[in-house]
Amino acid sequence: MSDPLQMWSDRLADAQTDEDRRALLAELALWRVKNLTDITATRRATYTVALLYQRLGERERAVGEARSLVSLCRTPPEAAEEEIISVNRLMRSLDLPPLSAPPRPTGGAASSRRERPPRERKGKPARELSRQEARRGAIEEARQAVASEDWSRALRALEGQRGAPALVIRAYVELSLALAAPEDQRAAKLEAVRGLLARGSGIRAQGERAAEEDTPLTRLLGSVPARRAAQLRAIDAFAEAHPDRLDELAEAALLHHVQIHGKTAPAPWLVGTVGRALASGDAERTQAAINALRSERSIAVQAYDEWPFERLLRVMSRALAEGMELRGLRRGVLAREEPDDRKLWTLRLGIDGVERMICVGPHATVPYPPGKAGALAVRLVALCPRTLLLATGSGNEELRAQAEARGLSVQAHDADDEALLALLRGARGRGGGAAAPPPERLAEALQAEVFDVDAVREAVSDFRRPDRALRPVLRLELDDERTAGLLTAVHAAAEPGIAIPEGTTLAIRVAAHGGATRAILVDGPAAERFGGPGVSVVVELARAMIDDGWVLHRVLRGPTRRECRLHPAVETLSGSMGGLWRLLIRKGDQRGEVWFVADLPAEGRAAVPLLLLEEHARVVVLPAGSDLVSWWASISGAPEPIGWSGAEAPLILQAAAAFPAVPLKARGAGESGVAPTPG
Repeated sequence: MSDPLQMWSDRLADAQTDEDRRALLAELALWRVKNLTDITATRRATYTVALLYQRLGERERAVGEARSLVSLCRTPPEAAEEEIISVNRLMRSLDLPPLSAPPRPTGGAASSRRERPPRERKGKPARELSRQEARRGAIEEARQAVASEDWSRALRALEGQRGAPALVIRAYVELSLALAAPEDQRAAKLEAVRGLLARGSGIRAQGERAAEEDTPLTRLLGSVPARRAAQLRAIDAFAEAHPDRLDELAEAALLHHVQIHGKTAPAPWLVGTVGRALASGDAERTQAAINALRSERSIAVQAYDEWPFERLLRVMSRALAEGMELRGLRRGVLAREEPDDRKLWTLRLGIDGVERMICVGPHATVPYPPGKAGALAVRLVALCPRTLLLATGSGNEELRAQAEARGLSVQAHDADDEALLALLRGARGRGGGAAAPPPERLAEALQAEVFDVDAVREAVSDFRRPDRALRPVLRLELDDERTAGLLTAVHAAAEPGIAIPEGTTLAIRVAAHGGATRAILVDGPAAERFGGPGVSVVVELARAMIDDGWVLHRVLRGPTRRECRLHPAVETLSGSMGGLWRLLIRKGDQRGEVWFVADLPAEGRAAVPLLLLEEHARVVVLPAGSDLVSWWASISGAPEPIGWSGAEAPLILQAAAAFPAVPLKARGAGESGVAPTPG
C-alpha cells in the first residue's frame, strides 16, 4: 500500500457522496473508540477521519483531527518516516505547519522546545491560554517524560488529566513499571494496568464489583456511594457521628481510593478528611497509611509532602485546642489554572460564628506569569473576604500586593500559630467590613424592587467562572426582563464558544412565556450559547408542557457527562449531537422525557441507540416530513415518534399523560430528575 496510514483506502474511495462519507465517519468513530489502546490503528483511523471532513468541506473539524493526528504520531510507538510523510501531505493541504520528528532528549536535558516561552496568538496574550491548551501542554510534557523514561515526571504531568491520550500514556507508564518490577510483584502490577484500561474503556472487569464491596471504607461505612459528592457526604456524616474514629476513617478513605482507582489517581478531595484526622491528635493509622502509600509512589498522598499542608496542620491543631470550628481544608483555588508546585492551600475556620479563611502559598522566588497573581487574589476575595494570606518569598510579592489591594490581610513572613490566628481574627474585607460574596450580591440584584441590569453585570463579573453565576439563581422565580438581563450579562462575561447548560434550562423555562428571553434564544448574540438548532420548536414544546401543569425540571442538549462516561462512543460523537433536545418533565410522581430531534448528521445519529438504552418514559418528536422520520424507523425498539408541524401539542400531551408514576423512594439515591444528570 503506497500510503502507510491509509488502511481504509477502499472504503474512502467508495464514499463518493456526502451521505456515504458521513456514514463512514460514524463507522470510523465507533471503530476508533473500540481500538483506543492500539495507537497505530487509532492513528490510521484519525488520518481517514481528517480526510473525510476535508472532503465534506468542514475544514475546522478536519484541522482538529489533523492536530490530534500529530499528537498520536508522537505517542509511542512513534510514527515511522513514511507515516510522517503522509501526515505532512495532509497538513500542507490544510495550510498547517508540517510535523517533524521530535528530538529525543539526551543526557537528561530538557528539550529546547520546552524552554521557549508560550507563543502569543493574534488578539490573545500567552497568559490567557485556554484550558484545552493547558491540557495539551500536560500531555506533551508526559510524552517527553516517557521518551526519557522519567516515569515519575510523566505521572505528575498526567495528574488530573482525562481523555484517551492521558489514559493511553498512563497505561504505558504503568505497564513499563510493571514489566520492570520484581517477578513476585509483576502479576499484581499487570492486573492493575488491566484494571486501569478496563475503567478507562467503560468495561467492568470480572470481580471488580466484589473488590469495590470489600474495602476498608465499605467495611467501616457499610456501603460507599459511587459518586464522589455522595461519597464525601457519607464520610463527613461518619466523622460528625464518630469524632473519636477520625484516624480510622482517614486511613480507610485513603486505602479505599487506591484500591478502587489505583496508585496513579490523585485524591485532592480527601485532604480535608486526612488533615482533620492528623490535626486531632493521635493519628498513627492515618500516618502509617500515608507512609505505606508514599513508599509505593502513590499520587494520592503526594500533597501531604507540601509545606503549606504541614503549616496549616499546625494551625488546625491550635484552632481545635481553642474551640474553633473546622469548616474545610482545600488544595488549590483555581481549578486547572495553578501550577502544580504553586497550589494555594486554604483552611476555613468558624470563629465566633463568622467564617474566616487562612491561605498559605508555597515559598517562591520566581514571580507568577503576568496576570495570574491578580486572578488568584480575585478568587480569594470571592471565596472569603475575611482572608489572611501567608505567602513568603520574592516570587509571591505581586500576589501579596494584589491581595492587599483588594482588602485582604497579608503576611509576608511566617509567624507562630497564635500570632497567625490573632491576625486571622482581625482580617476584614474592604472598607472595614466583609463584602458579600458574588452569589449573594447577584441574588440581591435580581430580587431588587427596581431592576438594575448594571448591578447584575457587576455581580456576574466578580464570579471567577461566569457560568457559575447561574447555579445559585436557578430556584429563584425570575421574570422575563430579569432573566434576559442575567443571560445577557453571563454571555458577555463568559469565554466565547463555551456552552452553558444551566443557562439553557433557565432560558427555555422563561422563554415559554417571555418574549425578551425568547429573542435571546432565537435571534440575539447569545443564541448560539443558550440555544441551538430547532430552539423555537423546543420553546413551543416547553410552553405546552408548562401550560398543562408539568414542571420543566431540566433541558438537555446533546449527551450528558455521565452518558459520555458510560458510553465512550457517545463521548466521541457528542460534538455532532447539538440538534438533540430532551425536556425532563415531572408532574407529581409522574416523570418522563420529551425528545425533539431537530437535526443530526450521520455521526450524531450513530449514538442515539446508545442513549435509548436508558430505561425512561419518553415521547419523541421529529420534524414532520424530514429524513429523520425514516432514519428513526430504522432504530430497533425505538418508540413511535410524533411528527411536528406546529399543531401536534395535544398528541404530545396525551402521550405524556401516560407516563408512569415513579415515587421518590423508588428512584436511585441522588437522582433529581428522570434522566442521568451531568457529572
